[in-house]
Amino acid sequence: MHEKPTITHSSQLIKSVEQYRQKLCSLNGKLGKVLTSGSMERIDFSKLVDRFELIIFDAYGVLNRGSAAVPGAVAAVNRCRQKGIDLLIVSNNASEKPEMVLEKLRRLGFLLDAKEIITSGMAVKPYLKNSPYQDQPYLLIGTPDSASSYCAEPERLLLNPPGSSMLKAGTPAYILICSNRDYYGREQEQVVESWLKKGPLPLLLANPDIVVQDSSGEQVVVAGFTAQELADNYFCPIEGIGKPFSSVYELALKGFSGVDPKEVLMVGDSLTTDILGGAAMGFTTCLTLSGIHGKEPETIEAQCMELAIRPDYIVTSIGS
Repeated sequence: MHEKPTITHSSQLIKSVEQYRQKLCSLNGKLGKVLTSGSMERIDFSKLVDRFELIIFDAYGVLNRGSAAVPGAVAAVNRCRQKGIDLLIVSNNASEKPEMVLEKLRRLGFLLDAKEIITSGMAVKPYLKNSPYQDQPYLLIGTPDSASSYCAEPERLLLNPPGSSMLKAGTPAYILICSNRDYYGREQEQVVESWLKKGPLPLLLANPDIVVQDSSGEQVVVAGFTAQELADNYFCPIEGIGKPFSSVYELALKGFSGVDPKEVLMVGDSLTTDILGGAAMGFTTCLTLSGIHGKEPETIEAQCMELAIRPDYIVTSIGS
């Protein structure tokens, strides 16, 4: 067992990004060109929103940073609603209950309805229903909320329930990765790696985020980074469920079947999940520099070139 790794340079993210890109490009031969053709137009968010029928916001880094709202974000969301624009919050959160996510945002002043909150964890059960893994036993890398809110039949099928020292009898068919919060140096890591030493298992990645920015502004690795580590060390295939993969977007768009993808604006702070995933769905993309790419905004063009992902628009924040 080992301590949670740290990110010292963006080059540590390239391999995970390439894995995501290759998977998505294999499904859409035109995506590679789309990803490098974004105009990266600098614009005030308030001047952009009228062009769209539906706006999808990421949460962390876009609406809030830690326990504080991004300055001006509440007013920006309210203006969109007053203009009659449909709104969705689509978050790669598979560690907290959806109602907890909603309550946190409401406490910050965001007047949101439960149906406007889609977490990547909510896409797990629909994904399993249409996969070979339905009704199969599995291991979890995640939190107690991951197990209670998002896992398929945890009492019967989950072999390593969080908070229990008992490992149930059975052979896992896959590993569900929701959050690495309780993983490094703990029992989950020991159990998972002991099984992987016997042979690879598919990694079903509910939260493909590679890094997030903590409240101090530092980048910390999250579930997507851990999945890549396990894939490298144990030759495990990765199957993505959350952003940038389609399952969570398809769940979010169930009530918007008639909308033109180009009339959808995906607003996120991550090139590697929000912008990549939005482009793969055919959405117009907007990168906000209020999150993980905002620490050195003067280098954003170089970062886009390094990752070969160019958004259509760039804003300082949605409060601008």
